Amino acid sequence: MTRQSWKRWFRETLTPYGAKLIADASDDYGAIQIVELGPYRALYFNSPSCQGRIHIEEPWQPSSEYLRSILCATAMAPKVNRVLILGLGPGALIHSLRKLYPDVEIHTVELRPIVYQAARDHFNLPEDDKTHYHLMDATHFVKSEPNELFDLIIVDMAMSDSISPLLVQPGFWVHTLTHLDALGVICANLWRGSQHRFEWIFNRLGSCLKTPPAVLRHRQIDNMVVFGSPTVLEDVEIIEFRRRVTDHAELLKFDPKNLVKQLPMIQTNDELFGSAQSKTESEMTEVSWGLAED
Repeated sequence: MTRQSWKRWFRETLTPYGAKLIADASDDYGAIQIVELGPYRALYFNSPSCQGRIHIEEPWQPSSEYLRSILCATAMAPKVNRVLILGLGPGALIHSLRKLYPDVEIHTVELRPIVYQAARDHFNLPEDDKTHYHLMDATHFVKSEPNELFDLIIVDMAMSDSISPLLVQPGFWVHTLTHLDALGVICANLWRGSQHRFEWIFNRLGSCLKTPPAVLRHRQIDNMVVFGSPTVLEDVEIIEFRRRVTDHAELLKFDPKNLVKQLPMIQTNDELFGSAQSKTESEMTEVSWGLAED
């Protein structure tokens, strides 16, 4: 999609809702745009597919379904002291994790300095002594830091209209999983379809784990979150995992019911999820944003 084509799409699709284009920049990988609509601010990579957004006043609130899925998946980890995120986007995930785990140490790897700068300038990116940003190729990071272990590894790398080609490079998942603690959880935001090689990635990731990864499917397009652990969960751990999901949802103000139905389970106990609030404002505005990842 050319820059002019994106701007035409923006005028025709988002401007009628009152959206404003507040930044437009480019680097060797292409253009990026930042759009503000009501209380939300979103990042685009020169494509109708939104790369993520935040609520300006409450940036920790997960306003996209894929982000809510990732946060559900992270609840599987019995402890969350150190997190590795491959792919920054607007930094929405960092805001939410910092709300859930105030003392967590977060390392984020981002290839494009322009994305990091945009997250700092327009998305209130957290800057503190426990949040570390590495501007480099994710493959180089996972190959060059062999002694670093994390309780959570989250892979969320995308191009303008596809997943990052790094996700299908030989050895990527093997090298990445060398950084996962024995009780840790790995989570990946993926797109379905043969051009994205979803089945290949799913099988490759599954071959590195003791049980097949779980999948959280989304409602609007073929986007899904895949997650798993090197350890096998016992029934009591599954019950605790599902309870943590509900606690996370209550703290972050989203309804987990659609996602909970897809979680690893022994038996659904609907009473656990009765306190979750109903559909949020952010869920009701997703379609107008053109949130193709949802």
